[in-house]
Amino acid sequence: MPPAAPTPPAPLTPERLRYLTALSASYPNRFDALRETAGLAATLTLNAPTIHVISDVHGEDVKLRHVIHNASGALRPLVESVLKDRLTPTERERFLATLYYPREALQRLTPQVVASGPEARTRWVFDTLSLQCEIIRALRRNYRRNHVTALVEPEFRELLVEMLSAARPDYCRAMLAAFAGRGHNRDFGAIRAASRLIRSLACAELIVAGDMGDRGPRIDKVIDTLMAQPNCSVLWGNHDAIWMGAALGHDACILTVLRFSARYRRAAQLEEGYGILTTPLEKLIRACYGDDPAEQWKTKGDGQRDALTVARMQKAIAIMQFKAEGRLFAARPGWNLDHRRLLHRIDLKAGTVTIDGTAHPLVDRHLPTIDPADPYAYSKDEAECMDRIRRSFIASKKLREQMHWLVRKGGMWTRRDDVLIYHACVPVDAAGEPQGIDVEGRTVAGRELMDALQSVTRRAFRKGAISTANPNPDADWLYYLWGGPGSPLFGKDKLSTFETHFIADKATHKEHKNPYFELMHDAAFV
Repeated sequence: MPPAAPTPPAPLTPERLRYLTALSASYPNRFDALRETAGLAATLTLNAPTIHVISDVHGEDVKLRHVIHNASGALRPLVESVLKDRLTPTERERFLATLYYPREALQRLTPQVVASGPEARTRWVFDTLSLQCEIIRALRRNYRRNHVTALVEPEFRELLVEMLSAARPDYCRAMLAAFAGRGHNRDFGAIRAASRLIRSLACAELIVAGDMGDRGPRIDKVIDTLMAQPNCSVLWGNHDAIWMGAALGHDACILTVLRFSARYRRAAQLEEGYGILTTPLEKLIRACYGDDPAEQWKTKGDGQRDALTVARMQKAIAIMQFKAEGRLFAARPGWNLDHRRLLHRIDLKAGTVTIDGTAHPLVDRHLPTIDPADPYAYSKDEAECMDRIRRSFIASKKLREQMHWLVRKGGMWTRRDDVLIYHACVPVDAAGEPQGIDVEGRTVAGRELMDALQSVTRRAFRKGAISTANPNPDADWLYYLWGGPGSPLFGKDKLSTFETHFIADKATHKEHKNPYFELMHDAAFV
């Protein structure tokens, strides 16, 4: 029987040529391409590796590292399954500590190991690495060999490849002795490298489904940790959107970030993490709020500044935030948020504010920076404070780099197999139909809404920081993502910050959730 005729190549369309040109940078000839194609085809016979999805980290960098280091609890049962009863309970705990926190564990164990002498030291390191390699062998079954090898640090690549083969133990012991020689202590470095490899293989991909910062102590350390992971994807939450907008110099976003940092006493992430000035706020409160008891603005947590100073700072920030929001909502009539412009509805003489036709008494009437003739304009002191802080946000190199990383690695939604992942909701009406909003002159809903907001976010970052010469109106959408009623990242009808601090009636504080959050329990809707 004659051999089958070869399949003719697909027509070389302009689109196909673009793809081939891009691929040629990594696979310059047909043999390299065939090798990679064969490897990918073989990968389909392997079990799918584990993907870890976490969300709402909210600045808790220590907790995040613990989740990553123990692979969300997956390493302990794996160790128990592979090693069974070969370790005593104490030895197992010590070994797990070496996997989770190798640097700290080795610092505690090193003096005892070093004191035992060179031969005993090499034997202990070799035995520890041998146990680690058993765990690696169990994990690497789901990966191509070159992927596993690429994850090993070059300094220890030859050693670990030899250890994994288990063919030449004396060769490996000689390498370890050389690593330990002359006080280099690089043999302990090999244990740390093996622990990092185990964690990387235990989690093929880490997906963070939104809200990296706010409330917790250090969003900067959270993002540092995520940037160090070998394969990390990000989905934006509304708390991420507000930080991204702040990095572009958007006033309403900056003031929201500042208010959260004051409310939860998290100045360290601004001052130490990003080098952002907060001292202009102290000057502002001395000038305008020096005798304000700020009873409605008590903060949470501890900090270096006294509680009353921070409460006054929080109030000063909030007033500026309401002003920036009011100007923004007036400039964006398509958002239909004019009813959330509340400062011109305040009657300073009567001490009331009218919301949805009802006059409510103000529980805090000390509003020295609000001009009834122009309530949304910054006072002279506020303008000077805001100008200095805005420049500080824009000038922060670390903030800029981290937020660009979030934009580059992130998006509004993603899919893994049959799992759809996004942060908060798909806005719908009471009947469960996708709820549309106008984005750039087009009413979009559902996936189209997600994609449109993702596109405008990326474009805002391509345009860069806001300035007189570069107003960058696309950055407004980052604030809408934070708290707009049609935002998929928010999912409520309003942000009741004003009502919470100025009105006693708790019914006005209620933020009503989108119908999605009730309908999501209905399988037919899902």
